[in-house]
Amino acid sequence: REAVDAYRKALDLCPEFHDIRQRLGLALREAGLPAQALREFQKILAASPDALGAGVQLGLTCYTLGRTEEARREWQRVLARDPAREDARRYLRMVQGSGASRPA
Repeated sequence: REAVDAYRKALDLCPEFHDIRQRLGLALREAGLPAQALREFQKILAASPDALGAGVQLGLTCYTLGRTEEARREWQRVLARDPAREDARRYLRMVQGSGASRPA
């Protein structure tokens, strides 16, 4: 929670720093606040659609919320822009292969 507060303060000063916003999203998800994390990743992508790391994390967050189809679409969008993104490919294989397990 301290990290969340620190990232929010940093974003108050520099709201366009997407790397800080992405760290905030990760911290929120790890703190058990995936819906808030989702909004942060969506803000990044609204401002910068080519932020593929945020797209991967958006997909992962959707998946942790049980929104598997949205996660799949996001990872496919990332791979359409950069077929070499192994992280997106790995998560996509995971949901297509088992469909039952969720990432840690």
